[in-house]
Amino acid sequence: MAPTEVQAKMTITSRVACVCIPTINAAGMLKEALATLKDQDWDGESEIWVIDSNSVDDTKQVCEDFGVKWILDESRTRADACNFGIQQIHSAHPNDDVIVLFTDDDALLPSDWITSHLKWYDREEVAGVGGQNWAPPDDPWSARCADVVIGARWITSGTRYGEVPAGELTQVGHNPGVNASYRLSALLEVGGFAKGSIGAEDVELDARLRDGGFKLWFDPTISVGHRRRTIRPFSKQMMNYGKVRWILGERRTDVRTPTHHLIAWFPVLTHIILGIMLLSTTLILTDISHFMTSTMAAHTLFIASSIIIGLYLILCWAGAALGNSPRRTLSTVLAAPLFAFIAHYGYGTGVRRGKLHVRQHGSAAGIGNQIDDRTRDIEDNHLP
Repeated sequence: MAPTEVQAKMTITSRVACVCIPTINAAGMLKEALATLKDQDWDGESEIWVIDSNSVDDTKQVCEDFGVKWILDESRTRADACNFGIQQIHSAHPNDDVIVLFTDDDALLPSDWITSHLKWYDREEVAGVGGQNWAPPDDPWSARCADVVIGARWITSGTRYGEVPAGELTQVGHNPGVNASYRLSALLEVGGFAKGSIGAEDVELDARLRDGGFKLWFDPTISVGHRRRTIRPFSKQMMNYGKVRWILGERRTDVRTPTHHLIAWFPVLTHIILGIMLLSTTLILTDISHFMTSTMAAHTLFIASSIIIGLYLILCWAGAALGNSPRRTLSTVLAAPLFAFIAHYGYGTGVRRGKLHVRQHGSAAGIGNQIDDRTRDIEDNHLP
């Protein structure tokens, strides 16, 4: 089926922008997100759909206060919540040219966000559009440090954050779900998100769209604020990212890269290097070098390990300083090695856990409840 066949079968009456925000127990953050959507400069028809996965906080009241559509959903994954939203939007607009804009409940959208996305859909070849997302300036210092590392060069394995495509509109393979839009007709044709996916659902959706012959695009001028995590939640987030990306790679080998294999060894190499340094230091200080060929061997191991650590520090500092995050300052760049280590160690650990998950669950791997880096209890409906 051609990419435009579903749309061609419709009797198009008008273009509608529908913002879809999946959420659960995050009323505080959702309120901030909706406030930024209140004054959009888009002069066409638009709607905001909040897909609430059975929250027990005052999410419904927040939606009523802002006059947006609140949809109760019993699912426990972002993928299923988004699919439910797609179905509801389609039912409400069966004959309209609908553009669905996805974002998160912890995002802050600029006033031209809808307009910046919608302007590209006059081009027939555009099935989806995405942009950048960075920590807002009022994020805690440690969250801004995490943002600097996420946007660093060289140490992020060529992700969108570390390598921002140049040009007014560039064709890409994937756009992060916090700042992405799609033709509803394209989403319907590929069946939406993978049902029950526990994470990396946006990566898999874009892969399904590419399989269907659709083209995705990136506009570097479309930038949104996205709350980053402080140290402990950031570590958990990276671990979860590594786990779900490996699990997804079992179903779709085309989204797995050599770096996913390499990063799995980072925690192991970390322990080896630290163990060598500890042993070498002990041998040097206690002069019990008879455990090695000579005292020189202990010194050599210590120096070699120190050089490896030194090169890692230099690479992290340089990558952060030359990266893309707007939160780069002297202090956030200096802290980059610590946060890069947290990211690499967490992601690598997550990949190893993903491998174990696949061995334990087989074909059922990756299906179940959402793997989330946030505490989803009513008492903690904000980022730490």
